[in-house]
Amino acid sequence: MTQPCAVVTGGARNIGAAIARRLAADGFRIIVLDIEQPEDAAFHADACQLDLSDQAAATAAFADIAARLPVSVLVNNVGIVRPALFDEVDVGDFDRVLHLNTRTALIAARALVPVMRQQGGGRIVFNTSRVTLGKSARTLYSAS
Repeated sequence: MTQPCAVVTGGARNIGAAIARRLAADGFRIIVLDIEQPEDAAFHADACQLDLSDQAAATAAFADIAARLPVSVLVNNVGIVRPALFDEVDVGDFDRVLHLNTRTALIAARALVPVMRQQGGGRIVFNTSRVTLGKSARTLYSAS
């Protein structure tokens, strides 16, 4: 039987690393995609260091994973915060936050859903934050 695979974006540190460790403990082969190197490389079968806000690089990485591995879980965890009140939001920051926090999830899902369908199913998790319940200067992050 093939070991199930889980992809965790933003899985090198903090919450993403905790998610990756738990999935590894549950028997998954972990593929981490992050701009940073994983803080605990011992449990990673694969770690791909790249800037997921780079659409071409992200598309290529997810296509490669889809072609090689039987991914059954995708955890969209990657995200950045650019704190600003609504009337102080920088349009460049808007693009960076939305591109990384939402576009990456779309790119990943579009690449991996066909693999999951072919296998008869899978799970996609969109990690979000309590900040959507209200926190000063988190307009962009809440929107994404």
